[in-house]
Amino acid sequence: MLKINKIMLILVFALGALQGSVYKTYAGTGDVKVGKEKVHAEVSLLTGKRPQFSSSDCLACHGVKTDGIPYVDKDHFKTSVHAELTCTDCHSGIKSLPHPEKVPLPNCGACHSDVESQYKNSVHGKAVASGITMAAYCWSCHGKHDILSATNPSSTVYPQNLPSTCGTCHNSEEMAKQYNIPVSNPYQLYEKSIHAAALKDGLPAATCSNCHGVHDILPLDVTTSTIAKSNVPKTCSQCHAQEYENYIQSSHWKAFKNGITNAPVCTDCHAEHAILAQNNPSSPIYPLNIPKTCTDCHGNISLSENLGLPAVSLSSYLSSFHGIMIKGGSVIAANCASCHRAHKVLGPTNPESSVYPANLSHTCGKCHPGISKADIKHLKEIHGPTGIGSRVIKIVRTAYIWLITITILGMIVFVLADFVRKTIDRDKKGITKLPEEGDYIRFNRTEIVLHTVNFISFILLAYTGFAYHWPNEWWSSWITHIDNGLVRAWIHRVSGVVLLIVFFAQIVLMVATRRGKEQFKELLPILGDITGTFQLFFYNIGQTDKKPAFGRFTPFEKFEYWALAWGNTVMGLTGLSLWFKTDILRYIPLWWLNLFLLIHFYEALLATLAIIFWHFYWVIFNPVLYPLNTSMFTGKLSLELMEEEHPLELAKHESKKQTGTSSTEANQYK
Repeated sequence: MLKINKIMLILVFALGALQGSVYKTYAGTGDVKVGKEKVHAEVSLLTGKRPQFSSSDCLACHGVKTDGIPYVDKDHFKTSVHAELTCTDCHSGIKSLPHPEKVPLPNCGACHSDVESQYKNSVHGKAVASGITMAAYCWSCHGKHDILSATNPSSTVYPQNLPSTCGTCHNSEEMAKQYNIPVSNPYQLYEKSIHAAALKDGLPAATCSNCHGVHDILPLDVTTSTIAKSNVPKTCSQCHAQEYENYIQSSHWKAFKNGITNAPVCTDCHAEHAILAQNNPSSPIYPLNIPKTCTDCHGNISLSENLGLPAVSLSSYLSSFHGIMIKGGSVIAANCASCHRAHKVLGPTNPESSVYPANLSHTCGKCHPGISKADIKHLKEIHGPTGIGSRVIKIVRTAYIWLITITILGMIVFVLADFVRKTIDRDKKGITKLPEEGDYIRFNRTEIVLHTVNFISFILLAYTGFAYHWPNEWWSSWITHIDNGLVRAWIHRVSGVVLLIVFFAQIVLMVATRRGKEQFKELLPILGDITGTFQLFFYNIGQTDKKPAFGRFTPFEKFEYWALAWGNTVMGLTGLSLWFKTDILRYIPLWWLNLFLLIHFYEALLATLAIIFWHFYWVIFNPVLYPLNTSMFTGKLSLELMEEEHPLELAKHESKKQTGTSSTEANQYK
């Protein structure tokens, strides 16, 4: 009878196998009768034997949501890759029911022995072995009773889901600090990356396991680790094969292979987890950021000296012509990679280098079409002036700083003294009304038009010029980022041309017209201008009671005019040289262009400050004519202003009237 029961049990198992139910946990948990006893029909897929108790026995407790008891969702388990296993296939340490509260951990290595050996040698496995319970076990990444294939989009280790799976642990700065993990927030950094963005768009991209490995994750100080510095290029080559081929030919990789561990690999330039696209302004390889990225190493003096390389400081580069353009927001201006290439960086003595002397015409010609090998001889000190160029620029910069400081401070002191004295004098005289419009001619119509055009072009030049040097301020960023700064550049150039045209028109008028010739004579400096200036200053501060009298042009107006003439000449020459730099570089060393840029900037700064603190005082804030000298629009001055500012000119006019001068000559000022 016992033999018959055994035969029946085998037939039941066989029938269940054909129906696909016996070997599916919970599906074949019906009971069969063996002898006088009922036994479960479940057989272990691993051992082929019937366990001491069935999965349904386990589910009597774990299949019901109860506080303090781990819950197992039968439906989730049926869809998992372990659906055909019994509970005791994994929980082999449980020998009886009810089992103790603390039971042995599942032994995944019973099936996955190859993975287990990798895991034990990994950073996670060693952490577990050392007693760190927070370290990742198999189920920390793969799940527990709902484990799915890595190709299943719902799996915790599916590529799109893997970052968040790893992020359950690697998003805690406290944990990183506690266990000396080098990067405290890799998950947050990765989420910003181009790789994460590609994954979210459904594209194949690097996830944690592509770079760190799967079960054999090793720390970066282990030479066999995929993220050890020596292995990083090979790791990245899984996706970036062409970049890898170029990089391993570079001076950087050869230096690293020769034991110079400071030589950069992929992560030194691109970052590790927060790898951003080249067109992202926050990326270290964004065109405007590349100089900073490269000079982190090449600007390190001690490192450069140790390696016998010329140190290139960021400030030196940014003071060069290319650097100024970079600061101005130009993403097409030459940066380090533009000339030296990105990955296949070679020294200037290597014939394959983009900066090898014979190749420079091609390299420079990408931005400066038509430049020849003969022109290259002038393109020395490309990273910024050195030698005599550096010394000259330093002297000129120092001279300008002192000149601007002394000049502007002197102007401020002078006009403050003048303002106080005139205010006191007018209060004593009881003058409160504004000056009336007069009929003494100050400007004719041509001069009014020229002055207006000159003023507008100067304002545009100052704004667009300073926006070039400070491109990211609240007042400048809107224009410097339009069409890569080209709009700003052309407004600046057109305004400069207009200013020069006005200047040349004034020269023509002074040469070709009677009025112009007389004005030129009146504008010539004389010794009395110096004595008159000091006398007025002493009068303003109360050291003398005698106020000097001036003619058609006061010393201050003469000073302004000749400063304008000087500024237009210098700004015109330097500005045109900077505009047509490719042509001018055929005849001058590059450091001259950097010198022109420096002079252009400081002349503009001096002119702008002089207009604000000097010119605006005499035509706007001067108590005699406040709130505005309207002669710039009407062309005429009142009798009161003539008496106050130009008494000698008024006397000259009255003298001509008394001596019977022709009406044409007399009326040129009235």
